[in-house]
Amino acid sequence: DAGKAVYGLRLQLMSMHFAEECIEQGLIEELLTLAEAPRPSTASHALQALQVALSFDLGMARLLANRGTERLVGLLKTDNVRILSSSLALLFSLCGRSDGFHLVHSAILSVARERGEASYAAPSSNLSASVHRAVPGPRKRRMGT
Repeated sequence: DAGKAVYGLRLQLMSMHFAEECIEQGLIEELLTLAEAPRPSTASHALQALQVALSFDLGMARLLANRGTERLVGLLKTDNVRILSSSLALLFSLCGRSDGFHLVHSAILSVARERGEASYAAPSSNLSASVHRAVPGPRKRRMGT
């Protein structure tokens, strides 16, 4: 199963030498492709592995050289809360770079233009229902306890 393999890869990426060798051989591009996979568990594990790989300068350079920011923005149109939150976390981490906000903003505009949508539109109409199922509401307190 690809999801389990990517999960194991994420753990191995903690080794700098292993990670840099994998990144040199196209790991970032492969992880982005897996993040776009139809199986949510595979996509989620790929995004987690991508987060580790992007902690290396070479990983970030490869992401930026391969329209990775646009591909991450493209993942925001999902009903899966884990994929959405992982994609947003990666985009927020990009904003920490000196040119990061500009990169993310440009990617959002580019993806919206390609899709013929308004930029900064709501990620998904079904997301609200997914969030309500995934996040329990506040608990009611009993009087006298």
